[in-house]
Amino acid sequence: MQNLSPPPSTTSHAEATPPPERNSSMCRDAECEVRVANVTRNAAVSEGVSGFFGVAEVGGRAYALAQCWESVGRDGCWECLGKAAAAVVGRCLPRREGRALNAGDSTLGVIMAIALASAAFAMLTLFAAYAVHLKRLKAKQARRNLGKVSISFNRLSMDFKYETLEKATDYFSLSKKLGQGGAGTVFIGSLPNNQTVAVKRLIFNTSQWVEEFFNEVNLISGIQHKNLVKLLGCSIEGPESLPVYTVLCLDEATTGLDNAAAFFVVEALPM
Repeated sequence: MQNLSPPPSTTSHAEATPPPERNSSMCRDAECEVRVANVTRNAAVSEGVSGFFGVAEVGGRAYALAQCWESVGRDGCWECLGKAAAAVVGRCLPRREGRALNAGDSTLGVIMAIALASAAFAMLTLFAAYAVHLKRLKAKQARRNLGKVSISFNRLSMDFKYETLEKATDYFSLSKKLGQGGAGTVFIGSLPNNQTVAVKRLIFNTSQWVEEFFNEVNLISGIQHKNLVKLLGCSIEGPESLPVYTVLCLDEATTGLDNAAAFFVVEALPM
């Protein structure tokens, strides 16, 4: 009897009791090959309760047995038994007993590879979708924060029109540039009421600007000193955000300070 391996697996078993010496070659080359071929065909086309099963017997002296698990399927059984039968005929016979076990179907590896690839693709798709959703959620929250900032400025009369600040700085002319750092560039300008201001062009995107702006507002609002600038307002309706500050004259801000320190007071922003 032939022990079966866990599914999916196939086994082809052939045993021949050789007749007298003069007929041994006929059994090996003709009868045994025919028996194995027949039992393979019978097992592949017959589906029973225990799977695919076939038996062939010649003259009560020789027999062959082949069996496939039902989960393999008809086509898979035929393919696997064909390989097992070729192994029996090619390597085992004309011994008294020959066995061959094909422990798997070649299509199983293909199916598993496709399944794993599909699962990996699905995971990557979900991750990309989550990243896009998170980015949109942050942008939406940033727009809400900007709206709140705009309302606050309007109520406190701290809102400046973008066009007004453009004209005040001669459209951000290099001749009006006071300095530049990691957070942006500062320009000096003159408002329609002849007030001199410092206008800062932030280089952050929307979400970064909200955090940076509030940090700056909290810092400047919490420090009161005659030699420190004050926040006048901001323009957030245009293509870029422009905080507006007061400007200290050098003769007011440089008492006991050198020119480098005076310039930092005028800019009054950590770059």
